[in-house]
Amino acid sequence: MYKYYKKSCLFHTMHLSVAWVATLAICGFLSALPGLAIQQIFPEITAGNQFTPIFIVTYLPAVVRGLMLAGLLGLMLTSGDSYLLLLASTVTDDVVVPIKKDMDEKKKILFTRFTCVAGAVVITAMALYVNSIYQLFKTGGGAYGAGVFLPLFLGCFWKRADAKAINAGMFSGFVIAFCFDMFLKIPLGLNMDGCIIGAGVCLVICVAGSLLIRRNKR
Repeated sequence: MYKYYKKSCLFHTMHLSVAWVATLAICGFLSALPGLAIQQIFPEITAGNQFTPIFIVTYLPAVVRGLMLAGLLGLMLTSGDSYLLLLASTVTDDVVVPIKKDMDEKKKILFTRFTCVAGAVVITAMALYVNSIYQLFKTGGGAYGAGVFLPLFLGCFWKRADAKAINAGMFSGFVIAFCFDMFLKIPLGLNMDGCIIGAGVCLVICVAGSLLIRRNKR
């Protein structure tokens, strides 16, 4: 019975793997077609993020055009809501709770709501400061990645990682990446992304801080 179950699981796993690879290849090819055709359809476009709205306005009828633009804006708003909730939960669970371990669930929810409101105010100020929505998404996503990816990787695969050093690295990487993009890259037109600098600083603080804290505990 066990051998039959094992063969059945292996059979289904192989089929799912083949289906996943085929779907990835087909969807990847279809997703790449608009990008490859941008310069042929609209030679005047200088940024890839302009293709979809210009294509909708140029080739679709009025009613369908309105529905597509509304759906596009709706997708952007839902992505923004998700990022805002993700930011609030990260600040609450990964920064505040480790410092105040006696915080109950009611206070967590209250602080998360406050963080959402404060984050919305900051995002509104960013939207008034930066004219490109694409640049705002790139700045926020890059700063979040610089502060979260490497600490998450170290926390999963490095046993010497210390919570205090990881939290300091997360905060430093996020702030440095965000400030570099907002106050240096965007105004000066620099080509370097802040997430690279923020991730580097985050990695140094996480590793060096964890080793130093471990050494002092001996």
